[in-house]
Amino acid sequence: MHLHCPVCAVSFEPETGFYWGAMYISYAITVAMSVAIGLAMRIILGEGVDINWYIGVIIAVMILLSPVSFRLSRAIMLHLISNIKYDPEFEWDGKLLDEQEVIK
Repeated sequence: MHLHCPVCAVSFEPETGFYWGAMYISYAITVAMSVAIGLAMRIILGEGVDINWYIGVIIAVMILLSPVSFRLSRAIMLHLISNIKYDPEFEWDGKLLDEQEVIK
């Protein structure tokens, strides 16, 4: 992977604390999904369901959705701290900048 973009020289290195912040966002997403699943089970199945069913279903769904939470939290963090903005009028001329160091 390149350290910098060969077109615009933007650094691909995440800022200090990027993964730390994404971890907190992932935690918030997981809590929100757990509450939503618990409420959905309560509405769909009614009041007579054992607490172990709630716990088992929430854990199973969280394991299945962990890649979604992981990627979504990093995308949200990028939008919060990134100074790169989308330019719909950008036209690339096909030229690359100097060869950058490549991470292997």
